[in-house]
Amino acid sequence: MKLKVGAPSYINALPLIHGSEQIEADIHWVLDHPTTINQLLYENKVDMALVSATHYLANRARYRIASNFCIGSTHEVMSVCLFLNKPIQEVKKISIPKATHASKTLLKLLCHHHWKIHPEFVNDDADAYLLIGDECLLQIKSVSQHKAHIDLATVWFEMTGYPFVFALFAAPKESTYSFSLPIVQIPAAIDIAINKLKLPRETIEKYFSVLSYSLSQEHYKSLELFATFLERYDIAL
Repeated sequence: MKLKVGAPSYINALPLIHGSEQIEADIHWVLDHPTTINQLLYENKVDMALVSATHYLANRARYRIASNFCIGSTHEVMSVCLFLNKPIQEVKKISIPKATHASKTLLKLLCHHHWKIHPEFVNDDADAYLLIGDECLLQIKSVSQHKAHIDLATVWFEMTGYPFVFALFAAPKESTYSFSLPIVQIPAAIDIAINKLKLPRETIEKYFSVLSYSLSQEHYKSLELFATFLERYDIAL
């Protein structure tokens, strides 16, 4: 019986998915938006999942980390950006996609702690808008070079000195499931991503070069620091 593993349906998960296929791992991948994947694991509809960092932090009592792999940043991330229609200090409303969890929470923290602003978060027209994943990469290509956008992972790194963890593998505490690969499959993922998004090779290559798939000690420290900040500023997970 195949292990059901949930993961976001973005190109950043491709090296992990393709890597498991190369070693013929007995896995059935369930791909969807991040918030849906979180819910599938919460409802035990998958055995294990690449869930948002915030979903893991909110459910530590029921989950354990099930892999040394993750989706994280090094310094920048390119696929989690705030696009501005006016200077950040003048922003009163920010549009947030429904599919995001960790990125939305990170944005709220940066607004409160870093930029010292208190915008309203909405789902319609706004002074700025958050995009994540493939949509963000496509938007960066399509908008004017003069339109400002802020990479949230870059701001986190400048603020803390740590890379950011956006998603990690979690499983129910009582389970014994784990996820492991000999190597992530970056070259194959690049070709698949180019075909899917129709972006230039150099853009896709740069994107995968700034991602981190290893849940290092620096990432663990970053995750705990993130949790500490959220508790300090009473930001809901």
